[in-house]
Amino acid sequence: LYPEGSFTMAGGLISNNTATETGGGVCVIGSRYDPNPVTSFTMDGGSILKNYTQGDGGGVYVGSIPVGGYSIYKSVVTINGGSITSNTAENNGGGIYDEYTEGGFALNGGTVSQNHAGAIGGGVVVTRAMSVSGSPSVTENTSDAASGVGNNVTLAPLDGVTPLIALGQLAEGAELGMSVYAHANGGYEYVVPTLAAPVQFTTAET
Repeated sequence: LYPEGSFTMAGGLISNNTATETGGGVCVIGSRYDPNPVTSFTMDGGSILKNYTQGDGGGVYVGSIPVGGYSIYKSVVTINGGSITSNTAENNGGGIYDEYTEGGFALNGGTVSQNHAGAIGGGVVVTRAMSVSGSPSVTENTSDAASGVGNNVTLAPLDGVTPLIALGQLAEGAELGMSVYAHANGGYEYVVPTLAAPVQFTTAET
C-alpha cells in the first residue's frame, strides 16, 4: 500500500510471499501528513501466513518516509482479528514491524504467533506508539536476539524517541509478552518494563 491507499482484510489468505526489503506479506507506506490523507490497513479476519522478508516485517511492515530525520508521512494500521502466523524477518519484527508511524498502530484483537525475527521482536516491534485493547494474543514468537526476551511485543526506541503504549480495556483471553529494547549499561539491551495498568501482562525475565 502506497501513499493514500486503503485496504481492509476481512478474510482470505496472504501467504508464501518474499520481499527483498520490507513487508513480506503486507507493506504499508504512509502518506503526506498535511493536508491529512493517510494510508490505512485494517485486518478484521483472514490469515497472513508464512511470508518472508530479508528486512523488517515478515508479516506486516508499517512505515513512513523519513525526510531530514523526521517523518512527514503517516500510516494507520488496525488489527481487529485474524491471524499473523509463521512469518519470518531476517531483521526485526517477524510478525509486525512498526517504524516511523505518526498515524497510529492499534492492536485490538487477532493472533500474532509462531513468527521469527533474525534480530529483535519475533512477534511485534513498535518504534513510535501503539494502542492495545480487546483480546489480542501475541505468543509463541521467537527471535535470535535473546532467549525468552523480546520474543513477543518489543518497544524499540528509534532516533532517540521513546515508544508509547496506550492501554485500553482488555478482554478475557488477551495475552501479551512485552519487553523494552533500551539503552543500558553502555549499549542497548532488553529490559522488562514497569507498566502501570489494571491488567496482568505476561513478561519475560531478564
